[in-house]
Amino acid sequence: MAKIKKQVIYLITSPLTNHDYSRFGINLWLNHGWDVKVFDFTKLVKNEFWNQVQGEKLSVDYDSLKIIENEQSAFDLINLLEDGSVFIDQIDYSRTERKVRHLAHKKGVIIRLELGMLPTKISCQAILLDKIKILLSDPDYIFTALINKIRRYRQKSSFHDYLVVSGTAFNQDYNRAKTTVIKAHSWDYDFFLTNNKKIEFDNKMLVFLDSNEAYHSDFIYMGVDPYVKAENYYPVIDQGLLQIGNSLNYDIKIAAHPRSDYENKIIKYTNPILENQTFDLIRQASVIISHGSTSLNWAIIMRKPIILVTTNEMKSSRFNQYTEGFSDSLEKNIINLDNIPKNYDWKSQLVINENKYKAHTEKFIKQSDSQDKLLWDCVIDYMEG
Repeated sequence: MAKIKKQVIYLITSPLTNHDYSRFGINLWLNHGWDVKVFDFTKLVKNEFWNQVQGEKLSVDYDSLKIIENEQSAFDLINLLEDGSVFIDQIDYSRTERKVRHLAHKKGVIIRLELGMLPTKISCQAILLDKIKILLSDPDYIFTALINKIRRYRQKSSFHDYLVVSGTAFNQDYNRAKTTVIKAHSWDYDFFLTNNKKIEFDNKMLVFLDSNEAYHSDFIYMGVDPYVKAENYYPVIDQGLLQIGNSLNYDIKIAAHPRSDYENKIIKYTNPILENQTFDLIRQASVIISHGSTSLNWAIIMRKPIILVTTNEMKSSRFNQYTEGFSDSLEKNIINLDNIPKNYDWKSQLVINENKYKAHTEKFIKQSDSQDKLLWDCVIDYMEG
């Protein structure tokens, strides 16, 4: 293998937004003297998604960003790279993407990220019911399931030179003889390090972590319908939050998902929606309410009380595995806002199990023996070491 050159190439299948430009630590690489390129395959392998989210408009203005429109142009770009290049693998396992990954292996080393994992818990009954429900509504389910099984096999059979992990709950199916594990932390912990302000407990505020359930672009990306209908979901959440707020005498704030666009939506929350303030809202809140999301990591790090909620629609969806996962991980009840028990004692949900929070941090956010520095500093230091 050629000596590693100071050239890093991100291989992605989602438009490079301003948020991703920052999250990928591109400026950190540049500040260390690396040449940083981004090859975006979204238009080629996820064309419908690219068009629906207006990929061209969404993409950041960066001279070294290349929008890939056909296979040959991708192969030509990779072949022109120096031997010893470093590739950050954020692509999937379609035929085209596997060919790209194979070619990248010939030109240098590949780094895969195992970050932002969520706890999951699925009962055998839930799996069976879910499959029956899908089969009845989608006769092509068996074919889709077979494709997914092939995809998982391809993922398992692919090896990477480096695997960047957060907690201990990363995929253990890597090739231990060929892959080096770099211990870092979740994406969320980076933000905590750079915004390490005093943690507050505003006794008059509860914050609901919006997941953009009815409108998220990931549903287009995955080719599935949203788990909830806006006309059902938002009124149920609003009424549930109102009951919780009245019971605890707390004001209600909605921390909007970063990809949400509620200004252009007719059906939405009636409670106040605040954009791009999730970290500060969690820092100031006395209680956090959520279905389960990576943003909960901030609440867990800050040792904030958490109330897990669901709805009838969500409970019967595939997403339920994550709510159940957080419930099991944090030892918390899940309250169905469609069927709130009469005279429910919401104060009982404000108790924090310190041992559970600590164990969750170790498993999903940051291992105790990993370095306390920015995610990409951990990676860059390792590659330059």
